[in-house]
Amino acid sequence: MKLTRVFDQLRYGTLKGQAVSREGAQIEELDYPRLITCVNSAMTVLYGRFKLKYNEALIRLIPAKYVYELHSDFAEANTTSTQFTRWIVDTEELPFLDDLVRIHSVTANDGSSLPINDSSDCMTATTPSYNSVQLPPEVVDVLTSVSIIYEASPFPLEASTTLAPEVTEVRIPDTMLECLCYYAACKFMEQSTAQDKVAKANEFLQKYELRANELEEYGMVNVDYTSNTNLGDNVWP
Repeated sequence: MKLTRVFDQLRYGTLKGQAVSREGAQIEELDYPRLITCVNSAMTVLYGRFKLKYNEALIRLIPAKYVYELHSDFAEANTTSTQFTRWIVDTEELPFLDDLVRIHSVTANDGSSLPINDSSDCMTATTPSYNSVQLPPEVVDVLTSVSIIYEASPFPLEASTTLAPEVTEVRIPDTMLECLCYYAACKFMEQSTAQDKVAKANEFLQKYELRANELEEYGMVNVDYTSNTNLGDNVWP
């Protein structure tokens, strides 16, 4: 959906009766940065709660190296990196973008799926940090690569007065518009310390929780990952 639709929902629906703009009734360019900041916060929460996006990273294995950090410094297509040794196989068209939230699965190039953080299995992959994976010698010393599927964060919208809402894409399902706007409205009200605004922020947060619970209860969002050979392909285009 376009950002214009989100702004319309905020102005005429969620935040109706509230002073959305500093300049009047309309949402003006001057208002974009603070509203977009709230929308970005809401998108981050929704992506984390509903797992809206998965990405894939291909790791080229290096003999005797067992810990691999998934950071763009170690991406082959990153021409600005000062790292001599890199192991993330990406391209200029589909670069690794530091959007990893949580490692979901690890698959070796022989097709075998590795367990994750299973201390009872000698073939387990472990995660020393949210964006790194440690592989057993039985994998590194025998195979050539692993594919990592990970939960990914959304691309943040630019909080700029020059952004064009009518062409700017907000990548969420239509069913989540209310959820997005309730959470964005909460963050918008939190920008003020006035007691009535704080109370309104809490009210919007409660509405967000109710709507999010409905989406979960009735299965209105169904996202699953699919492994493919196009590095960087996402569930949501």
